[in-house]
Amino acid sequence: MLSVAVAGTLGGVVAQPLDPFAVSDTPAKGIAGRRILFQTNSTPELKAILGRLLQPSTEWVRDADMPDRSSFFLRLTEARFIVDGTRHLRTDARLAGNPFVFLTVPEAAYGRTLYQLYSDLGYTAESVLRQRGVPMVAVILRYPTGVRVPDPWESPTGTDWDSRVYRPTWDTVFDLFARLAGESRAGEYVQFAVLTPYERSLARFLPSARRQAVASLPYPLLRMAGGPDWEYRSLLETHLSINSHFRGVGFTENTLSPGDGRLGLPEFVGPNWELRHLAESAVVDLGHLEFEEIHSNP
Repeated sequence: MLSVAVAGTLGGVVAQPLDPFAVSDTPAKGIAGRRILFQTNSTPELKAILGRLLQPSTEWVRDADMPDRSSFFLRLTEARFIVDGTRHLRTDARLAGNPFVFLTVPEAAYGRTLYQLYSDLGYTAESVLRQRGVPMVAVILRYPTGVRVPDPWESPTGTDWDSRVYRPTWDTVFDLFARLAGESRAGEYVQFAVLTPYERSLARFLPSARRQAVASLPYPLLRMAGGPDWEYRSLLETHLSINSHFRGVGFTENTLSPGDGRLGLPEFVGPNWELRHLAESAVVDLGHLEFEEIHSNP
C-alpha cells in the first residue's frame, strides 16, 4: 500500500501514515507541526482563525457547513513563493503569478491535513505526487476595503471589475478572461503580454455557443478534438489556472475520493495582490508530503 505522511518543513514526520484515499470525519492528526511564519495587523477575527487552524483538536468542517462567502480567504501555495530561505517573508511575495487567483475559505484547513487539502482543492494524483517534498504554506488574507466581496455575486462589469472577488462559474470565468485580455483605458494591453493576436482574439471574442461547448464537453474530449475550442480551453488553463477538474459551479471537486457525494469546498477568484498591500495576512507552515511504499508481511 501507499502511505502518506505530513512532515514539518524543518524535518521530522509529525503525522502518522494516512489512508491516502479516505478523508476521516474525525479530527485530523497531521497538523500538530503547523506554525505561523508571518502575520500582520492581527485582529481578533484573524487570531481566532489562526488558533483553529493550528489546533490539532479542531474538528473537520463539513462542506455543507462552510460559508459561501467570507471576508477572510485562504490561498494554498508553495512556500518558496512567499518566504525566503530563512523563513522570512519575501519582499516581493504575492498570492500568485496570474492577475486573478483561486481562493477558498479558511475553514477548509480546519482539521484537514495537507494531503486532504490537496484532494479537496482538486489536485490530481499525479500533481500530488509531484508535490513530494515541496514545502507548502497557507496564506490567510483579508483584502483592503477597495476590493469588494459582492452579495449577491456579480459578473465582471463596470469600472471596478478588477477590484472584486468572484464566484468562478463558467460564465464569470469567460467574461473575466475577455476583460483581462482586453485593452486598458489608454488603449494598451496590460495583461497577458505573451498572447499572440490570434490568441487574444480567441480570449476576447470566442462566440457564446463555442464557450458553452468548452463548458459542457469533458476535458479529454476537447483535447482530442483540438481546434479553437481546445486552444481557448488551454489558454484558460495557462493564464487563469482553470485546470482539468474545474467544475464551474463555485465548488471544488474532490479528485482523490470521487463519487463520495460531498459538495466540495467553496472556491473564489480574487485579485492577485502583494501580501504587503493586503489589509491583513498570515502565513502558516503546512509542511510537505512524503510517500513510502509499504509491503505487508506474508
